[in-house]
Amino acid sequence: MSQQAVEKALKAVLISQGTDIPHTHNLLKLVEMLPQQYSSLPCLISATVLTDYAVSGRYPVENAPVDDNRYQRMIKLADDVITWA
Repeated sequence: MSQQAVEKALKAVLISQGTDIPHTHNLLKLVEMLPQQYSSLPCLISATVLTDYAVSGRYPVENAPVDDNRYQRMIKLADDVITWA
């Protein structure tokens, strides 16, 4: 859900700027589409690690369980991007 939240927030910002958004779940690609003054923000760059969860979070696959620390970090990454957006 963190990946999806970041994806939607980035796409909302891109749409608000009149940018045509691609059909992608790749957060780095979306960040790179932002104007230069935003695309290098640490909170946005950090959140791109969530791309790995774009598919694994939607479809059942065998993944290692996420421990509480990682879970909290993913929530914080998403919260930071949503706050920025």
